Amino acid sequence: MRDEPPRKKLLPTTGVVLVHDFCRAAGIDQPRLLELAEAGVVSLLYRRGEPFGLLDDRLPSAAELGEAGVDVPQDYLNRLRHDLPEDASPRPQDASWTMGWD
Repeated sequence: MRDEPPRKKLLPTTGVVLVHDFCRAAGIDQPRLLELAEAGVVSLLYRRGEPFGLLDDRLPSAAELGEAGVDVPQDYLNRLRHDLPEDASPRPQDASWTMGWD
């Protein structure tokens, strides 16, 4: 058996909160979110030039948003981390194929 150098530890995974989910939980609209991004309060992820999400480990606290003039519910982070959007459950009509045994 040969000696192998120790592997580098992997970075912990980072999740993404979609823009509409963040706006819903924080009680703001997308133009206000863009203003917060320009002010450096939030960091947005872009796809094809359009904002689509925020890194879930870089979300501002309710206090940070309050300092920026946004009145958000104190539990907005819990809502994001624990509540699924209403349309998140799979629906039978969404299935593109099924597999069965004859």
